[in-house]
Amino acid sequence: MFGSLQQTIEYRHKRLIEFATAHPDVWELIESFVISARAMIMECASYLDNPIRYTTAHMMWHNVYEYQEDSLFLLILGRIDAGYALLRMAAELSRDASRVWKDDAKHDMWQKRDEIRREGYYKDVFRFNDEDATERYVHGIYTLASNYGIHGHQSSQMSMSSRDRTADGQYVIMQMNDLDVLSSLKVWLFSFFPLQTLASRGFQDRLGQDKSPAYQAFLEIQVASGDALSAFTSAVKRLRDGVTNNGLEPIQ
Repeated sequence: MFGSLQQTIEYRHKRLIEFATAHPDVWELIESFVISARAMIMECASYLDNPIRYTTAHMMWHNVYEYQEDSLFLLILGRIDAGYALLRMAAELSRDASRVWKDDAKHDMWQKRDEIRREGYYKDVFRFNDEDATERYVHGIYTLASNYGIHGHQSSQMSMSSRDRTADGQYVIMQMNDLDVLSSLKVWLFSFFPLQTLASRGFQDRLGQDKSPAYQAFLEIQVASGDALSAFTSAVKRLRDGVTNNGLEPIQ
């Protein structure tokens, strides 16, 4: 954080490239997620017509994706609180987008939210429905990201691992390395498809049984991601155990 802003920009760009290069399998997995979502968002644009709520919901869905993308970059840079805070925003907006897709009344309510937010009927509509499996999962993301993102403020420091000691042995040197970053990315990876699914629910409903090419690819990658995410979790655990066995501090 010291030096010029230009140096900060150069460091962050270098760090992102280094991470992608050092972890090609993880990056390939992330790329597959990202490309599937981008393709479906772009494809949806060709389906937009009246009523206006479709355009509004599509813009909200696009913003959900952008929050997720920025969250990814922040997590790789070790800025966990900020990264999780954006996931909380994505969770909240994906819920709201799913409402706006449905009908003009909910669209109008959302547009006037600043005026009617205190009204009970607004809160009844724009809250998570835990009886719906996807919304319940996204609600869990919202809660976790609230605790460690919006209200955390120390998650980045708490996620660092001890790597060395000062020459006099009195102080532990804490640093965030790639293993710490990979651990924080687990939340991002497991939340990607639920957030995108909820934000795009109105588009999916509109397609019905006639699945478009991009939507079909999205579903296929989502299904295939299950094994990949399990493998990722196991790999990070093995790395964490290896660090512990080498006498260094385990990642919490």
